[in-house]
Amino acid sequence: MTVHLTCVPRYPGTLEELANEIGNLRYDALIVFVNALRSNLHQQSLNDFERGRTQLSMTLEDAACDLQSASTSLQKAWRISEPYM
Repeated sequence: MTVHLTCVPRYPGTLEELANEIGNLRYDALIVFVNALRSNLHQQSLNDFERGRTQLSMTLEDAACDLQSASTSLQKAWRISEPYM
């Protein structure tokens, strides 16, 4: 069974600090992060579906879709800001 952690062992700060650091990434780098998180949640959704956890699977897939929407918005933000970088 996979252990779901409540912290990032290799990160010394709080989750709020980590969120701020990630949020301060340049938008193109943030897109990479959001897409990787989306992919991870999508895979978890598939794994839970295979285990018969359909409600959890659907909820995780909803979160993955929300992250896809966030990625699309960030891509627009990157196109706007890229010329000024």
